[in-house]
Amino acid sequence: MKTFLWSACALVLACGGSGDVTIDGGGDSGGADGAPPSDGAVFDAPSGDASSGDASSGDAAAYAGRMFVSQEGAGVAVWDGAGSLAADGAPAFTMSDATIASGSRGLVVVNNRLVVGENVGGLVAFDGAKTLAGGATPSAVVPLSAFVKPAGNISGMPSVRIAYNEKTDTLWPGGSWGTDRFDNGASLSSSSSGAALFSHPYLQLPAFAYDATGDRAFLGQISGAGLLAWNGAKSATGSPSASFTLDQKMAAWSAAIAQDRLYAVGGDSGNGTTPRESIDVWNAISSVSAAKAPDLSITSGLAQQDFSPFVTVANDTLIVCVQSGKVLMWKHASSLTGNVAPDFTLTTQLNAPQKAVLGPITGRLYVLDSEGVAIYASATTAPTFVAKITSGLSKPQDVAVIE
Repeated sequence: MKTFLWSACALVLACGGSGDVTIDGGGDSGGADGAPPSDGAVFDAPSGDASSGDASSGDAAAYAGRMFVSQEGAGVAVWDGAGSLAADGAPAFTMSDATIASGSRGLVVVNNRLVVGENVGGLVAFDGAKTLAGGATPSAVVPLSAFVKPAGNISGMPSVRIAYNEKTDTLWPGGSWGTDRFDNGASLSSSSSGAALFSHPYLQLPAFAYDATGDRAFLGQISGAGLLAWNGAKSATGSPSASFTLDQKMAAWSAAIAQDRLYAVGGDSGNGTTPRESIDVWNAISSVSAAKAPDLSITSGLAQQDFSPFVTVANDTLIVCVQSGKVLMWKHASSLTGNVAPDFTLTTQLNAPQKAVLGPITGRLYVLDSEGVAIYASATTAPTFVAKITSGLSKPQDVAVIE
């Protein structure tokens, strides 16, 4: 039986040049296609003059960034100097506000604002992510009661993954019961409420991706319903039924959209065959409006039951976390055409990796696993292990980075 380790898997998000967004398993955000992504947020470059480390003025090295890690039974741990961490060490502080002190889940940074999924499912926003301190108080608290929830008995936290789409200014918190859409996401307030819920009667919906160009939401249902799609996701209200099933056999645990391609990781379900783990890829996903077989399936580098809880595309690099203890990476993701072997396989100090974030300035890869965060330098060219950060952490859930 597969064991899925909830992170926000979330989510740090995936926005391609078209403004696509993926959560839970997926994604990174960037401006134009091929531009460095901004995992987990629409990152704004540090502001100020060169002496303060203004990345926009060319002094990227001076601004070393921050790393945020949420924890099942505690607040968010924060490390300063994320881009220069070279050894394990305790966080600079752990956020202690009562709303998240007992546990934190999904994380996303939106325009220098940290949005946290609280332990009971709501959302908490903190302004000034680059400079906030341990005792920071929230600027917005959205309770679980503000979400659109499925009818009947429900299970699964709704904010274990969170993503933001800049093109539509939408925030997408999700969990196994589905994904809610919050409009005006950058200005989330305590009076905000969910506009729609994308769900299925079976629940168990760990994967979500949103294509802003085609205005479609995709969710992976893992107990037989397949990979589902909703048309008109931005204007949907209530809890609409799926518009079509993209792939009936795909049990997707994670999904990502980049350069008009949909990537989903998982295995066949309900078809009577031996379980097969694969990365399935659909081209021109913004124009797909009915069931369609994937244009490409990648199994190279994956064992038959090599469970993969997270896929993302960052800086045109396909990145897949594998629970058995490795991260697979393929360069030039947008031009992959066959079942080719990964360019890199990372294994150093990885224990059930759950999520990977590529730093948009340093090119470092931050891999969240069941123990902490493993950091690799030069990730897309010559990955080199740098450090494993575990001090001060207990049951890490999600990671977000500002550089």
